[in-house]
Amino acid sequence: QQSWDCGIACCNMIRRWSNPEVHLIDANTVTTSAKPLWTIELFGLLHNAGVHVTMFTKCMGVNPAHNDLKWYANSHESERQSTEEWFNRARRENWPVYEKTLGLETLKALVSDHNKAVIILVDVHKLAKITPNRYTHKL
Repeated sequence: QQSWDCGIACCNMIRRWSNPEVHLIDANTVTTSAKPLWTIELFGLLHNAGVHVTMFTKCMGVNPAHNDLKWYANSHESERQSTEEWFNRARRENWPVYEKTLGLETLKALVSDHNKAVIILVDVHKLAKITPNRYTHKL
């Protein structure tokens, strides 16, 4: 519905897939500002809703390698602190959140398993290098 709620839409698709009777997440009740949720927040939404979920991430926190990217540069310090606290909570509560990059064969196996729903975040800049004609518009 908004330019920032694609993560919530993905969570709703997974919730609906796992239980067609479930009430969907209303973006307006999750966040009070029109901003996208960080991946760990999406994990928390699914985990707190009782969905069996596992997360693999390149960095357990705000990745300093992304500081030069416009989206990260425009984020407020409070968002960064909140994100770090989500990761700290994941550690404290032993959530299945792992600092690990999965290989292509593992990803293929996951997305091929009809008993699993998978959200994969793709770096469009790397994707554009693979298929430059398809992703040449400005982001």
